[in-house]
Amino acid sequence: MHAQTNLTAAKALIALRIRKQLTQSEVASRMNTVQPAVARLEAKLIAGELPSIRVLERYANALGRQIVIRFR
Repeated sequence: MHAQTNLTAAKALIALRIRKQLTQSEVASRMNTVQPAVARLEAKLIAGELPSIRVLERYANALGRQIVIRFR
């Protein structure tokens, strides 16, 4: 994926968490992890680094969303 696309997607995910008024701790609880792990995940997303699909899926599920992968 292109770096700019990664950054746009990352900002959208983090913005969704904020719109839903969820703290990193609440998301961590839903992901069955700890708040520092979510903070690291979000920092990596902002830096344009994509985690594994499984981690993205867990994050999205914690926000009530699903990951959709499409090939063109």
